[in-house]
Amino acid sequence: MLKMLQCWAYTFAPIKKIYAMNTIEIIANGLVIITFLVHTFAGDSDLRKAKPHKNTANYAHQQQIWIMARGAFHLVSIDFLLASIAFTLVNFTNFFADKTSILKILSLYFGGYGIAFLISIIISDKIPNAYLKLPQWILLLGISILIYLGI
Repeated sequence: MLKMLQCWAYTFAPIKKIYAMNTIEIIANGLVIITFLVHTFAGDSDLRKAKPHKNTANYAHQQQIWIMARGAFHLVSIDFLLASIAFTLVNFTNFFADKTSILKILSLYFGGYGIAFLISIIISDKIPNAYLKLPQWILLLGISILIYLGI
């Protein structure tokens, strides 16, 4: 039992001194946490504005599509939450034995999300300045690059 408690304490004890922390990783970690919060709360607020009105033609079908879109949207919220937790554990604990592999996976993960978002803009109906009005792809690719540079 004592050995288990010692192991647990070692795993979660902050092990890096402030001067030894990787600044790039800390910035990326903060961006991931902010991304989770903004996506979850501000994003849901925007989604609620797109909810179909009851007097809309074909309301039941439109509502079903909206609910599926909202559910899928918040699956991404959960992804960002789990990535925030994993990144925080990498930066501030000994929870993961191989931190470099976790960081590489997170870099690929955010890069994939950024590329997918960019492709969505490219294949969707055009709106003026879409690449700037929908800058999420820049944020996600930026996080990916920061994580990679911090390894």
